[in-house]
Amino acid sequence: MNAGAATAQDVDARQLIGSSEPADWRLAPLSHAEALDEKAVALKRVLENEAIAEIKRRQERHDAAAGEQQAMYKRYGRLEIYFGAAAAILGAIVLMSSGAASPAPLAETLRLVLLVVQVLCTAGLLSVKYLMKQVQPFLKWQRERAAAESARVELFETVCGLTGRKWRDAEQPGDFPLLPLQLEYFVRYQLLVQLKYYGERGAEHAKAAGRYVSGGAVLTFVAVFAAGAAGWSQEFGDTIGLASLAALMAPVLLNAQTSLSRLNQDERNAARYAITFEHLDRLRGKLDEVREKARAGLEEPVHAFIRSVNEIISVEHSEWLTQQSSQQARLEAAAETE
Repeated sequence: MNAGAATAQDVDARQLIGSSEPADWRLAPLSHAEALDEKAVALKRVLENEAIAEIKRRQERHDAAAGEQQAMYKRYGRLEIYFGAAAAILGAIVLMSSGAASPAPLAETLRLVLLVVQVLCTAGLLSVKYLMKQVQPFLKWQRERAAAESARVELFETVCGLTGRKWRDAEQPGDFPLLPLQLEYFVRYQLLVQLKYYGERGAEHAKAAGRYVSGGAVLTFVAVFAAGAAGWSQEFGDTIGLASLAALMAPVLLNAQTSLSRLNQDERNAARYAITFEHLDRLRGKLDEVREKARAGLEEPVHAFIRSVNEIISVEHSEWLTQQSSQQARLEAAAETE
């Protein structure tokens, strides 16, 4: 550390990086560089480097592709659920109505219309299932999301000097030390952003999962009550048909609701995000200690802290990439034996 940099330690690096803002989740190194205090010129040189811009462009490509595949997967998934539920319910109605001895012409016409709609729903269901199998939007979504998050981690690790690029030339005599700036940049635009994301999104998923549980309980009650009512006696007259219909529809709707919850991954994400938030928050408690190391110019503990945060964030995507590699290896091995 040079003499000019030592005198700069009277200034807090957090002041030069600035406080958190709602738009910090956007990965915009050039905009961040423009907003930096003039004393943070060493970090500004790093953020304006073409290597950082290239990583950002790669992250944006994968992020956009992941968004498209996610939207396609959820659109196909919802259609599959809706078509399946509609076909099952319409089939039950048609089956029950066919038991009438001499149905009125209007009732017979209505039954035929419902039968046609059921056939169309079944055809739609099979078509969507075929598209899901051929296009595989879920696999592509996860692959692109993993690539986008890997690029995001790579960007922060490159900015902070954890990769082959150490930025020894970025800090000039008299500049504010680069290491504390790198740490505070990482804290603001990665650690705090991820804490906010996992905290808020985890709560949203937990709330949505709770709604599905409550709705499922209601549908289960309706199914059990209606099935019991249908079997009690024949004294209810025509109302027994309604009870039987309700007994048939409620399980179908319950299954559809469960499938929607699984499609949105609310329960799984709520639990996973809560765990991730807890781990990140525990690391945030070590920030004062790490900041002292950064002010002392000790790279190793600072880099270890950054790696720890990124590893927690990347666990899900690392597991996905590992599974993909294993699956690809198995496919290649099977192809060689053929």
